[in-house]
Amino acid sequence: MRSETFKSLVSKPVHDFYGRELGKIIGIYVDNLGQLKSVGVDEGHGNLKEYSSTNIVFEEGSLVIVPKWRVEIEKFKKENEIAQKRSKALDELLDDGEIDQEVYDNLGKQYNLQSDNFKQSYDDLSDSLKTRLDELDSRQSQLNTFIANIKIQHKTGEIDSDTYDTTIDHITSMQKSDESERNDIMGVIKSVEANDQSTSEDSDMTADSTESPDMNEDSDMTADSTESPDMNENSNENESMEEPVVKTSDVVESSDDTDQYNNQEQISNY
Repeated sequence: MRSETFKSLVSKPVHDFYGRELGKIIGIYVDNLGQLKSVGVDEGHGNLKEYSSTNIVFEEGSLVIVPKWRVEIEKFKKENEIAQKRSKALDELLDDGEIDQEVYDNLGKQYNLQSDNFKQSYDDLSDSLKTRLDELDSRQSQLNTFIANIKIQHKTGEIDSDTYDTTIDHITSMQKSDESERNDIMGVIKSVEANDQSTSEDSDMTADSTESPDMNEDSDMTADSTESPDMNENSNENESMEEPVVKTSDVVESSDDTDQYNNQEQISNY
């Protein structure tokens, strides 16, 4: 942006990302290379607010102030995306044998530390967004109360229709801006919660996979138990061979034993 453009912006109104008027530009600070560093805004009542260049975008010949939380979330997304790509590349290099285990472990610790720092920053940002939501909800309540008072005064004839319409239009515009920001913040918060839930589910899956050896052990025990009827069958055959003389009562008892064995065999087959 050229210095001539900077000069043309002085004394002009400046708005935020959601269309709210923040005040008038009273000065612009640039570095030795002519790059924008910050903008001074007169918020009224003698209040001066300085906005960093990281919170400023240039649209259609005007400066727009971007909320701090939007700048931070975009920065986090970019840094986290790069960190994930590097971590994946590190795994691939190890699998391909292009780096040894020691190098992999050292770099892996660095990336894990970065990941923990990102998560902490994300959690802090989530808390600040919830605080901002509370502020927007509180202001919404104030605006609704103010609108109610305006409507009462208009109904009683204390305020004429032109004044009433102007006031309602202005407040409605404020409400739309707040609602737009609120929706954006809710979207970011849901994204954070979804990311945390996904991480938790991955941990649960890892924990479940570690239990598989026990399941195999149980299946081995079950397999062993199913072999016992064969052993009983062999013992019964040996006993029958040792008794060549069979009485009638013995036949009855033997048939009962056979039925019982058949029942056991059917149960074991299930």
